Amino acid sequence: MTYFAILACSVLSAVFTTEDSYHNISHSLSIYDNYMSDSLSISKDIIRRSLSEPVIINGNFIKRVGLYTQKYSIPKGVDKICKGSLMDMCRIDTLIITEGVKCIEERSICVKDKVFLPNSLLTLSADAFWESGLTSLEIPLGVCSITYSGVTSQDTRPGWEFLSVHENNAYYDSRNDCNAVICSASGTLIMGCRNTIIPESVTEIGRLSFSYCQKLKNIIVPKGVHVIADSAFLRCYDLVRVVLSDDIEYIADEAFSCCWSLSKIRMPMQLKEIGYGAFAGCSLTTIRIPENVTKIGEMAFSGNSKLKKIVVDKKNDCYKSFHGKAVVETGTRSLIVMRGKRVPSGITRIASGASSQNNEIHQLVIPEGVISIGREAFCSCSQLQKVIIPETLSLIDEYAFGLCYHLKDVYNYSTIPQQINENVFSVYGVLHVKNGYKDVYLNANNWNRFTIIDDL
Repeated sequence: MTYFAILACSVLSAVFTTEDSYHNISHSLSIYDNYMSDSLSISKDIIRRSLSEPVIINGNFIKRVGLYTQKYSIPKGVDKICKGSLMDMCRIDTLIITEGVKCIEERSICVKDKVFLPNSLLTLSADAFWESGLTSLEIPLGVCSITYSGVTSQDTRPGWEFLSVHENNAYYDSRNDCNAVICSASGTLIMGCRNTIIPESVTEIGRLSFSYCQKLKNIIVPKGVHVIADSAFLRCYDLVRVVLSDDIEYIADEAFSCCWSLSKIRMPMQLKEIGYGAFAGCSLTTIRIPENVTKIGEMAFSGNSKLKKIVVDKKNDCYKSFHGKAVVETGTRSLIVMRGKRVPSGITRIASGASSQNNEIHQLVIPEGVISIGREAFCSCSQLQKVIIPETLSLIDEYAFGLCYHLKDVYNYSTIPQQINENVFSVYGVLHVKNGYKDVYLNANNWNRFTIIDDL
């Protein structure tokens, strides 16, 4: 970073626009990408000023207090706060956003303690308050659109404790003092926090609504809720207790992904679909799939290293369990999730993440008839030492045996080397192939990383 750019960063907390450059940026406050361009919010002559000098912005004086101000108001005339505009205000105690601002974009504000939003505000990104120390937020009267950018980083979400909505807002509400933001028309909960009590009138837990929620330990999803949307509780690391009502029909992609402390959950009786990675990276010990489930996404239970028992309701026509250790989709004969030491016979494919972090396997025998192994299927199986691959296998996806650092021997009975990339295996020990096929594998990309013996 140039010398001037460093200085620009150091004065951001008090200087945002000059009168000339303010008009050049179409009434938007943005200095994210172009510190030294002609249309800067901070001009070179302001950068060169002594930090102890007050700076004139649109006729208003801002008194510097050391390198940071304790309280700052956005200049009048600004109608949009763009991404990155106020990211360097982390030591500002209070930010007052004046009337006239209509839009606040994602990752635009970093403030230490308090922010006051104007009633003129129409559009707010739920990811606006980047790395802020805020604990409470009130959605103003005029807000009609709250969006998520899809940014999924713990640093982007404040540790909300209290959420509320202006009582006269026509689009959102915080009914029953629930400490949440709810779309009034649809009943979808948009934003939640560690103290949220979900009202029974809510119909959906919205996308990313509780994601990265710090210190959220317990949540009760009441009757009336039918959908838990994508990433709703993503990376709620402290979540230990979840109560789901039987009305829930859909648990979407990554809904509870990486909830490390979650060791048990009762699936709703009316549940129909479990999305991709819905419970990946949890600490579940037992899984019970109800009668009405017709779809389980890949990676749904991957990375549950403590998983011991998997049971499917006997009345379920789409999935079957084998000895409480595996779940197979009956139509496609795909292995969806597995624990224990043995892959069930009769399957044709092994789904992504099906047996990742399965520390019971020492020797893995892939049954004859299996044609594909999905991504990360046996990733991080820390005790795996030996793999036997049948002649029928034609596809091994990336990271299928990644991070299996004790894997020493691979026995491959196929006469045609499977196309694999460099990420399928993390270690390359001894590859055993059929007599006369050593040269074939020596000329096969990535298989030739092994020490090859034709002794089968």
